[in-house]
Amino acid sequence: MSTSTSTGRTTGRTSSTGIRVAITGAGLGGLTAAASLHQRGLDVRVYERGETLREQGVGMHLGPNGTRLLRRLGLGPALDRAAVRPEALEVRALHDGSLLTRQEMGADWQERFRAPYLTVHRGDLHRMLASLVPAERVRTGKELVRYEETVYGVVLHFADGSRDHADVLVGADGVHSVVRGALAGRDAPVYSGNSALRGVVDAADLPHLDPSLMYMYAGPTTRVLLYPVSGGTQFTYVVVTPAPPGADESWTSAGEPADLEAVLAGCDPALGRLA
Repeated sequence: MSTSTSTGRTTGRTSSTGIRVAITGAGLGGLTAAASLHQRGLDVRVYERGETLREQGVGMHLGPNGTRLLRRLGLGPALDRAAVRPEALEVRALHDGSLLTRQEMGADWQERFRAPYLTVHRGDLHRMLASLVPAERVRTGKELVRYEETVYGVVLHFADGSRDHADVLVGADGVHSVVRGALAGRDAPVYSGNSALRGVVDAADLPHLDPSLMYMYAGPTTRVLLYPVSGGTQFTYVVVTPAPPGADESWTSAGEPADLEAVLAGCDPALGRLA
């Protein structure tokens, strides 16, 4: 038997169009689609292969086109509390931290695009979106293995042997999407040879950084991006660097502090506080 999970506020609306939409994947894309369609009166079901809705990940960027949509969904107050509106991006030299250039972003971008550019912890945003989708509309432990189109709509087949049907199927099931693979064929991604070391650190541990700014430290083969999240109380960091020889593609490999220390050796000493 499948379970359902979600948290927080819902809009209280019920389906009024008679159109049933199935969405595979309860990540950011799937929940955004579900919230938008639910608010417009469609009968939405979200199928998530995980047993729970995991608030995983670190920080992320939201461009004005995205923040405009999220505010339209009613998340403006929540974003104001949890997200940060960076005033500028400073690009600095990786080896000594000297300023190379600065791009203004705050009021300039708000005026130009009529919506802000924000940075936010992915877990915070995921929780906000989940609050917009009623719990009974989300079914966890449902891994889609295939679907078939019929004259009556779409039949979904899950790994546990169960089936369901819908008028429309939306594939939001990630980089290895079953829906996209069946519809358009499997992609053959090319491994970049780079790895990204990601994490979150308290802003208090980086007193030399301004929590209203984003930073890019640029070097010949390595880049370090830092930006504020969690209302400015934390920084997310992303260190992009060539992967060790023999490394395989992975989205979930755990890193060690020693890995970060090795990459940052010889860089601006201030970055050593990340490890």
